[in-house]
Amino acid sequence: MAYLRVASAALLVWLALLDAGVCYAAERIALACSGSMTSSGPPREPIDDDEGIIVDLDSGLVIWRDNAFPIVGNEGNMISFQSKMDIEPGKEVPPLTEGWLHRVTGAFHATYDFGSASQPMEEIYNLTCKRTNPVF
Repeated sequence: MAYLRVASAALLVWLALLDAGVCYAAERIALACSGSMTSSGPPREPIDDDEGIIVDLDSGLVIWRDNAFPIVGNEGNMISFQSKMDIEPGKEVPPLTEGWLHRVTGAFHATYDFGSASQPMEEIYNLTCKRTNPVF
């Protein structure tokens, strides 16, 4: 009997909040980041414009440069991410991207390994990010 009272009270609270227009806001954070990139491979284009990065904590993804990287760590002020390594026998190892973002300072670091075992190459990104305001 007590269970029914608690359940009905919870339902009334939920309906009141719903009627008041309170809803759940997804934690999706848009960032504008600028900084530097160094490459151990052939010369690459410098970073002239801000890099757009989205951290979607609900989906567990960091979205950067048209790629979605799974969040592999979310402790304290650090969010770390890494690309999946699906290696099929006889196939070349795919490029690996791994990195982290500091929630307070906005420091973003990512390493993109795209070489081979005989000729390793990587790009290292060191960016500082600021939260953007939604345009609409």
